[in-house]
Amino acid sequence: MPAGTIPAQVVTAGLTITVDVTPFFRDPDGGTLTYAAASSDDAVVSVALAGSDLTMTAVAAGTATVTVTATDPDGLAATQSVQITVEPEDDDRAGFRDDFATRASLADWNVRGGTVAIVGGILYVTRSEAGQVAVAERWFDLTSWTLRTRLGRAESLGVVSVYLDTEDDRYSILDLSIGIQSYDYRLRVFDSQQENFVVISDWSGYSGAIHDGAGELTDFTLGYDGEDFIGVAGDTELFRTPISEASINGTPLHPILDRVTRIRLLSRGSDNTSAIFDWVELFGIESSASTTQAPGARPAADSSAKDLVDEAIENPERPAPTRGASRNTSKP
Repeated sequence: MPAGTIPAQVVTAGLTITVDVTPFFRDPDGGTLTYAAASSDDAVVSVALAGSDLTMTAVAAGTATVTVTATDPDGLAATQSVQITVEPEDDDRAGFRDDFATRASLADWNVRGGTVAIVGGILYVTRSEAGQVAVAERWFDLTSWTLRTRLGRAESLGVVSVYLDTEDDRYSILDLSIGIQSYDYRLRVFDSQQENFVVISDWSGYSGAIHDGAGELTDFTLGYDGEDFIGVAGDTELFRTPISEASINGTPLHPILDRVTRIRLLSRGSDNTSAIFDWVELFGIESSASTTQAPGARPAADSSAKDLVDEAIENPERPAPTRGASRNTSKP
């Protein structure tokens, strides 16, 4: 009954990761499997199961083995074990995680346009009937950052997007979108000189790991550690770009990706469609250029700055050019 191997995980203390164990077991008779899980050391890793979703919480530094048992309708069982390594929490680590457990979470976000609501532990960001884009946003100032989120679209005509503001003078926004007709997933950068988005072909494509049906959710990770820029959907690595070997129109990737200062969660599909987020987390090292403002607060200068991206997302898109980021890029 085992199918494949649940991959080993390395996680920082204090963080939580969720893995859908369905792909790692099968019943030859087509029966519905039920799952159970246990940790060899709850003081290092605690576990919880909701259906087939295995949630592992890194409690303290160390190594633990998590054993998952799948049982078929006839009572036959199979197990798989996965090693979880928990690294000590970095004192310089900063950022946030929001599980959208209650409406109180909205107090941490600046909300504008359309409708933004939390229902049943899910954040719904809904484009208005008049075509007004709904945005939930918050600010920070991080380097060596990693974004993780479980996201999707409530309707088949919806598009879910996450924007990350960078500090590059030209390429000022990184956009991750799911639900684009041309791709399962798409990453673009916003060209402030041309006032348009540029699709990065090496960071866009098709993958069975993307669940883009109505109401489906995908665990997506974007990360930049100063050496590589990576994209992962579920357990599938979609791309890994060595920063030292890549540029966009002659602009090195390092200054584009090195520092992120704002996240925006958007619905960009048809009117009255919703982007949905089960949870979002973004962690990194606080930038040495960071001000003393409270995390999540709007910078004082932001209110008077012209936001070209706001104009771009609220008006029909012009055809966007497509470019590669690196000749040394891997995709499935």
